[in-house]
Parts: sequence; structure tokens; C-alpha cells
Amino acid sequence: MTDLKYGTHLQAVTLFQKLIFSWSRGAIGYTWYCLRDPGRNPTDPEHHYGLFDYDYYPKEVFCVYRMLSQTFRGATSFVRSFPENNITESYLFRRGNDLLIPAWNRKAYFTGNELIFSTDAKEAEIIDLYGNVTPLKIVDSTVRLPLGADPVTLRLKQARYCNIADGLCRLARSEADLSADSVPCTLNFTNPNETSGTFTLKADIPEGLRAEIPESVAVPGKQTLQKTFTITVDPKANLSSATQQINFHYSLNGVPRGTASFYLTPALLMNESFPEKPSAVLNTRAQMVELFDADPQNVFRLRKDDNDLSANVWIASDAENLRFRILVTDDVHHQKEEAKTLWKGDSLQLYLAVPGQPDIWEINVALHEDGRILKKIWATGNRSAADDSRVKADITRKGTQTEYLISLPWKMLGAEEHILRYNLLINESDSDCREGMMRLAPGVGEGMNDVLHFHILKEDRSEK
Repeated sequence: MTDLKYGTHLQAVTLFQKLIFSWSRGAIGYTWYCLRDPGRNPTDPEHHYGLFDYDYYPKEVFCVYRMLSQTFRGATSFVRSFPENNITESYLFRRGNDLLIPAWNRKAYFTGNELIFSTDAKEAEIIDLYGNVTPLKIVDSTVRLPLGADPVTLRLKQARYCNIADGLCRLARSEADLSADSVPCTLNFTNPNETSGTFTLKADIPEGLRAEIPESVAVPGKQTLQKTFTITVDPKANLSSATQQINFHYSLNGVPRGTASFYLTPALLMNESFPEKPSAVLNTRAQMVELFDADPQNVFRLRKDDNDLSANVWIASDAENLRFRILVTDDVHHQKEEAKTLWKGDSLQLYLAVPGQPDIWEINVALHEDGRILKKIWATGNRSAADDSRVKADITRKGTQTEYLISLPWKMLGAEEHILRYNLLINESDSDCREGMMRLAPGVGEGMNDVLHFHILKEDRSEK
């Protein structure tokens, strides 16, 4: 992987994940394109594949490779993969008397997720990407492995076995949308013991949300008890820009046993006309992905302010079409590419996830410097043949603003209920390369890795 497009940190994370996956499948490794950057050209991907830069200084990816070679070398053997889910990925290796569990959070932009293991290990410790070691407590033969944005490795010393412990507190559903003023949330508490037990519950609740959560729940032995409570949204709070996460930390009889996470996704009710106020705004540092943020020679490529790059988005829907109006402020418009490489210059990409479809629609539009409007459907959600002509786009440039008017037929999208998830990003180029991108929400731009971040669109049928 080149760090030109994805950055040095994601390059390092990718090495960890690819090597672990390769070892778990019986491979000795995988082919790395080149070990040293062959040059310093900031716009040439070929100059950014190395473990070392052109001057032989180690990059982040080399530090991760060194950690893996030290941690897993020797008599390491693969034991098994842990059950797959849509949140985490983890594997079990043995090295002598120790067990090693490399794991990562597939939802890299959320925090608070964890894996809980039952084991007979004498000691436990967590090893981060760069080899830093932190001890972990083992309580009642149980160890909790917290997972954040980066992969980690759990080392269990003098361990004969390790299994994933069943979650004792589970959500009836893990997600809801923010289109209503209140949302019900149901937790199922399971007591695995023969005798009665008491769960205690603490929650991390984002600002703008309120919930009356029971501090303790008594559950008879070998039984499951269900509790439902309401999460209310403060009408004055602006929660439309990002998915909100509530972490429920629970203990049984005073012993911490895990965390259950509940997600509240922004949702927009669409009408036939564009609303007066923007449906979404892109103007924060958190929404910007810089491709040269760790390169002093390319500081001039970084976003400066809203005049450098920002956008307002309006969305509407009628019986035939889903419509977008996107007004982008960009001090320099640079687009010399053709349809197959539009993403390298100033352009807009839409991502649409239709319920029941196996893939995600990815649509790219741009205004060429010669005045042409270019369109490219990179992928269709229903795996039908891409027909760029069905995407209606009108793009104009006035001063420092580029206006995109896009119309997508509902029949083409196959969304019978006129409900879907969406995300979008704006590619930024002021000169000779793609310098960064601004996206509505995480999950795009660095791989299509988390549809849960996509915002929800559905028609407002209150007046129909």
C-alpha cells in the first residue's frame, strides 16, 4: 500500500492486518511492493510504498513490522480464528506456553468496543502497534481486551486455553436513527450463575442525549431479564453531523464484565422541495482527510479554512428521483482528469447503501476545466450494469463556488421504500494531485469499511 493516498499510519495498520490474516491462512507472509521509497516525488505513488523513506529513515510501517517479528517469531503456530462478527476480527496463536491474540476493531472510528476472554492464564498484557506493553488484570478467569482505532495483541502468559466469553448484557438492537425525539433501548441481562446476581450499569452518554438508566438490576440464577428505557434527544442539541455512540459498562456482583454499545445515526426526512436550511454541512477538521498531514515539504497542500474547502448539502425526493444540491466553496478548481480518474481532481463522490442490496452505489461527478460534465458509476449496489447516462448532473462554477445538481432515479437505485443510507465526499486538488478529501461521515475515502456511519435518508410521509 502506498502512503500517498492513505497516509503512513493506515499503511502501518494494513501491514499488521495483512500479515496476521496471511499467517492465519498458513502463508509465511505476503509480497511487499518495495522496502524503500525510490524517490521523494510527493505526487508519485511509486515513491511511497517503502518501509523506509528515500533517506533510509524508518516509517511507521517498519515499526509495526519490527513489533510483529519480535512478538510472533519462534515456535509460533496458528490455533484458530475466533467467531466472525461485523465489529471485531481476532485470531489465536500459540508461542511456547503463551497465547497471542491479535485483534482489531472493524469500526475503527468508534471507541469503547472490547472482547472478553475466559482463560487460565497467569498473567495478561496488551501490546500496541509499536510494541509498547501494558499489563491487564485477570478477574475470575476473565480478561477484557479494549479495542480502539488501532489493532492490538493480547498476550496470555502460561495459558492452556482461551475462549471468547458470552456477553452477559446484550442489546435487543444495536442501532436506531435520530429522526425522532425519543428512542427506546432494550437490554437483556443474563446471569450465568446458579445463585441470584446483581448487575450494575454505567453509561457514557454524549452531550445532547438523556436517558434514565437503572443503576442496578437483580437477576435470578440461570435466567435472563429484559429492561427497556427511553433515550431522549435535546431539541437544542445539534446531533445531525455524526453517529452518536452510547457505551453501557456493566458489572456482575461487582466484577466488570463488559461493554455494550448502542448507536444513534443521523436521519433526514426528505420532502419534494429542497429545504431552506442545508440538510448537511461539511466544514469541520474532523471531516477532512489530509493525505500530506505528516510531510513538512507539503504543508502548503493542507486545508486552511472554509474558503479553501467546505460545502453545504440540500437533499430532496419526489416520486421519480432522489435529488442533491451541493454547493462547494473551493478557492482553486483543478480538474484535468477523464472519467476513470476523476477522483484525482476536484470532484464529488456519492455513496448510497440501499437496504437488501449486497453492495454500495458509488457515483463520481466532476466539472472538467474545459467545461465538460463528467460522470462515472464506480459500483452499483444491486450489481447491475452501470449506466452513467442515467445519472443527471448539472455542474456550474461561479467565483469560488461550484454547484452540483444531481438527480438519481429511484428505479435505477432499486430503493422501493425510498429509504437508504448515504455518504459523500469532496475530492480536493489545487494543483497536480489529490491533496485530500472532505467527507460527511467516516467509512469512505480510506476504503468502504463501515456503512454504519452513513446517514439515513427517508421520505417525510407525514403530509402524504
